Amino acid sequence: MKRRMFNLLLWGTLGALALALAAFLLHFALEKYYNARYPLKYQELLEDCAGENGLPPSFLFAVAHTESGFDPEAVSSVDARGLMQITRDTFDWIQHKMRLEKPLDYDRYATDPAVSAKYGAYLLRLLYDEFGSYELALCAYHAGRGNLLKWLRDPECSSDGETLDHIPFSDTRWYVNRVMETQKTYQELYDLE
Repeated sequence: MKRRMFNLLLWGTLGALALALAAFLLHFALEKYYNARYPLKYQELLEDCAGENGLPPSFLFAVAHTESGFDPEAVSSVDARGLMQITRDTFDWIQHKMRLEKPLDYDRYATDPAVSAKYGAYLLRLLYDEFGSYELALCAYHAGRGNLLKWLRDPECSSDGETLDHIPFSDTRWYVNRVMETQKTYQELYDLE
């Protein structure tokens, strides 16, 4: 009887230790997976650009992750380029808004990570200031400011003219949701504000 109790206790303890070890290994594997899936590429650059523009670093990481997968050489189907996927017209408009004395050449600098991050963060801040939310700033960043203004005037898209009830472009709807979810992931993984 004592031996049977001892065996039950021993096997129960070993089973509990095995479960604890399995849980630890699973947690470790998931953490490695998420760190690889959501890297902190260009960390210093993106954190500096976020700080200069009063944006949460997690927001800029989420935009760069969604836009280019942190590939500074990325080029989209509409010829948006770089880490933050900026088009030629937007690049030139940003330089005009920044009042640069010596504008940069798009073909030479659009894929420069420092320029792309700086311009993308600047634009996102302008859009946030104009529209008052990260979701609306993302809509304008992705679909264009003109489209967003049109949607805000459309009662089928906006019941109050200030928020969107419906984003008509499915790719923009996906984009906004993706960036916001990715931002949450970056906040949780790295405690980024």
